Order: sequence, then structure tokens, then C-alpha cells
Amino acid sequence: MKFTNVILCVVLCVLVFASGDLFSQDMHNKIMVLQNGKLLTITKGIIEKGSIVIQDGKIIKVGKRIKVPAGAKIIDITGKTVMPGIVLAHSRAGTRAKEWDSNENGDPVMPELRIIDSINPHNSSLKWLRSGGITTILVAPESKKVISGQCALIKPVEGTIEDMILKFPAAVQFSMGEEPKKVYQPQRVLPSSRMGISYLLRRTLTETEEYMEKWQKYRKDTKNIAQPERDEKYEILAKILEKKLPVILHCNRSDDIMNAIRLSEKFGFEIILDHCSEGYMVADEIGKRKLPVIITNVGTMWKTWEKQNHKVENAEILRKNGAIIAFQAGEGTPYPEKDLLLLASVSLKKGFPRDEVLRAITINPARMFGVEHRIGSIEKGKDADLVILDGDPLSIKTRIVSVIINGKIYSDSVIREKKK
Repeated sequence: MKFTNVILCVVLCVLVFASGDLFSQDMHNKIMVLQNGKLLTITKGIIEKGSIVIQDGKIIKVGKRIKVPAGAKIIDITGKTVMPGIVLAHSRAGTRAKEWDSNENGDPVMPELRIIDSINPHNSSLKWLRSGGITTILVAPESKKVISGQCALIKPVEGTIEDMILKFPAAVQFSMGEEPKKVYQPQRVLPSSRMGISYLLRRTLTETEEYMEKWQKYRKDTKNIAQPERDEKYEILAKILEKKLPVILHCNRSDDIMNAIRLSEKFGFEIILDHCSEGYMVADEIGKRKLPVIITNVGTMWKTWEKQNHKVENAEILRKNGAIIAFQAGEGTPYPEKDLLLLASVSLKKGFPRDEVLRAITINPARMFGVEHRIGSIEKGKDADLVILDGDPLSIKTRIVSVIINGKIYSDSVIREKKK
């Protein structure tokens, strides 16, 4: 009898595990349809009473009167608005806890540092940002070095850092102005001034050119020339000079901004201006080059002298002159990063066109980092990263109903599966 019971237990366990695998596989392959919602596609206009078909984490159909595939899970979103997942263009998310883990002391030039080595996938800030509709985050090292390290584009999903990475490296963080000075000036070492910062950048990039030249000569004549030694620092900087990676350059004062532009043009790398507090003073220079700018569009409690001339109209002045704008919360602003959507809505009062406000938190940052084929708009073939709201995304009265990343619903307290 006991032996029979053991056999029955084993059989039951096998059936349970087998059915669990089948259920998981079925859920993974299951088609989900969001039906009858107002779709803000960003790049293809607004679709009233539209539907989105999702399979394997991707958008496979978008439009009106879409034929629902057999066996699909249908979610009725009548009266709801759907927009692409929000992109936070600059953050330290996932690296903050009791101790800061986004900066390394020592050498002011360390491009070989990787922010992914400091991101804790279980850090509460990631879930917190996700609840605000943020589905992609550019995580960067702090701006306390002249070259601080490599940035990562991640999604705040459950799992390991490998599950989260959308693109790595996505950029390299450079800094000019007071941030590096505050670190190295008290130590009385280079760089203690803006002169020193600019010199270090020129010297490092010149050394990178020499490193690249050595490898080019070796590849042309491997028989007669000894193979150069690999250097991780110059390897990553070579990708910048080859325009395979952009530079996010932290700068606030107008002279630092112009210095950054001159440097990028001298060495031929792509630049994304970060913070840019006095950008309005040189808006014509930034605009005529169509440069991307990651900026806060609200007031900031300036903690350094270089931010004292910040204007809330800064972002709109830059946009009117031709700059490509992406919003960030920014240190010292009255809005936490989670409320990026609310922060963006402030721009409406400053003359920002409605469409441009939404672009500044979706497709614009996606294009800055070369992932517009994956995220930033609601289009066939893109990742199913979506935010469902109960009204106008730029209204203070609107609340987020649900957040979807890679086709997975992370919050569905309001929407319900439609009964067939």
C-alpha cells in the first residue's frame, strides 16, 4: 500500500511539473490584443478606437478593425489612452542604496568603468520608476570624473541585469565644469580647473587616435609589425571616434557647452549635451548643429554656481532653435524621476507643442541612443512597451492604469480581460 502511494505521488508530481511547463509555454506564445483604445503612436498620429496585437513581447499589428487571431487574450481598453513606454534619458537608477555605487575614486579618466557592474536588479528604484510608466532607463555613472565610464540602456523588468539590458554600452559619460573640479581641486591634482579638464580630454583623445593608428598599421602588415597591446581604456574610446558610440557630456555654463562642441568637432565624435543650464545663451550654435540635449524643463535648486543662470524657458528656447530635446528630472528639481510624465506636462505652459512634449520622453531619447527601431513609438515590429492611462497623459488628473514591458503586464489593477 505504501509503495502504491509513493508511485501515485511520483506520478502526480510529474503531471504537475509537466502541466506547469505547458502552461508557461502557452502563456509565452499567447497572443494578447488591446482593443478599442485611443492610441498615441507618436510617429504615426492618433488612432481612435484602435487595437494593438502583441505576441512574444513584440507588437505585430496596430490599427483599426483588426481581425483578432483565434485564441487571443482580448483586453478591452475602451475609454483608455495608450502611449509608448516612457524613456528616462539620464539617471542613476539601480545604483543607489545606503551607499552610492555610481562613482569610482582615483584617476579622472576611466572610460573602462561599466555601470552595469553597479546596477542592482532588485533595487526598489527600478520598480518605483516602472510604476510611473518608465519602461526604458539610461543609467550613467556620476559626472564627478572627466570621463566617468560606460552607460547602459535598461528596462526595469524582473530578472538579472542580462534580462534588463536593451543596449550596452549605450554611451560614454564625459563631464566639464564644476563637477570634476569639486573632486580634484581639493586634492590639488590635475584637473583643478577648466583648463585642466579640457587638456585632459584633448590628451586622452589624441592618445586614442595614436592607439588606433598603431592597430591600423599592424593589421596592414601583420608579418612585419608586432601586435600592439590591448588597452581597455582606448578600446572603448576608439568606438567613440569611430562614431559607434555617442558621448553624453555633462555641461552647464555656456563656455563649457561651446568647449564641448569644439572638442566633438575637432575629434569627430557624436555628442549629447547633458543638463545644459545656459544652453539658451548659445541656442543658435546648438540649434544649427541639430544637437541632442538631455535637459530638465523646470526650475532647479542650483547647488553650484554654474547653474545659477538656469531658466525654465531653456528647453523651449533650444527647441525653437533646432535642438533635439529629451527630458530628465535633474538633480534639485521639485519632481522625482518617477513623475517624468508630470514634469513633461509643465512644458505645455512654456509653449512646447503637445506632440513635441510627448516626443521628448519617447522617440527623441530612443533616437539619441540608436534604439528607435525597438522603442519610442507604437509601431509594428517594435517592443511591446506600453503605458495605459485613464485620460490625457499630460493632464495632472490622469493616472496610469497599467504598464507593459516586453508584452508583460506589470500592473493591471483596472483593465480586465474581455469575456467572450
